[in-house]
Amino acid sequence: RSPSIATSSGFNRNCNRAEPAAVCNASLIMPRARSGSTVNSARKIRPAIALLGAHAWKLPKAPHEHHLRRAYALADLYERAGDVAHARDLFGRIVAADPDFGDVSERLRALR
Repeated sequence: RSPSIATSSGFNRNCNRAEPAAVCNASLIMPRARSGSTVNSARKIRPAIALLGAHAWKLPKAPHEHHLRRAYALADLYERAGDVAHARDLFGRIVAADPDFGDVSERLRALR
């Protein structure tokens, strides 16, 4: 099985990682909404953002893959909450660390 990333459009894309443990799917933290669902409402996204961003978490200068996965999930949640500035910042930091990480380059371009 190939690891995947949940994109803002709801489709999954390969994470381009060989290890099955490298699941970098933001939907593990916050499931995608179905038609008519309120899963993406701010009242449910904000607690997930608080969980991932707890204690003023920042992407390290020399991040490991698990740091990139966490930053990707947090950026995805920021985008879904409408906080484009924070999403753009985190996606940009991921691109700087690993431009081939999943679809992060595409996600960043879409936010510009």
